[in-house]
Amino acid sequence: MATLLGADIAPQRPRVVRDRTEPSGHILEPEWSGTRVLVRIGGGPRFRGYAGTVEGPRELYDAIVADARCETAIIDGVLVLLEIDGESLLAVPLLERRRHLAGVLTPSPNVRLTPYVTRGLRSWHDTLLAQGFKRAVLKNWNSAYAPGKTTDDWLVVEKLKPAIP
Repeated sequence: MATLLGADIAPQRPRVVRDRTEPSGHILEPEWSGTRVLVRIGGGPRFRGYAGTVEGPRELYDAIVADARCETAIIDGVLVLLEIDGESLLAVPLLERRRHLAGVLTPSPNVRLTPYVTRGLRSWHDTLLAQGFKRAVLKNWNSAYAPGKTTDDWLVVEKLKPAIP
């Protein structure tokens, strides 16, 4: 998928690790199962996965567009806003991109923003596991988005150890 500025991008890939000590400066969110795609708002449904263009459900696209307050955008699922009305947000820190996304999408029965926490990561990780999630994702809250790359700024973890004081 190309940004309005012409750059081809694919979803960022998290690095998978078995366990990790609870870090500071990170958020924790559930790891969703399914196919990871970027969605372009504007010009009809366009979905891009790791290997290129994928077929996506028209219902998902229609639900996102119906709840969006912008003309064009690129969204990494309902996790991160990457571009809005022609302005790239790839270099913008994660938490700021998430705030932009919350300002663009109105949560509805069909579109929900991924919840996350910035404190008490280990206890929320345990809650997510109890709710049936097998793993969670740690994300550096100051990280830029690295399209198509695997980065240590996003870590899928099975076990989160207590922080070392």
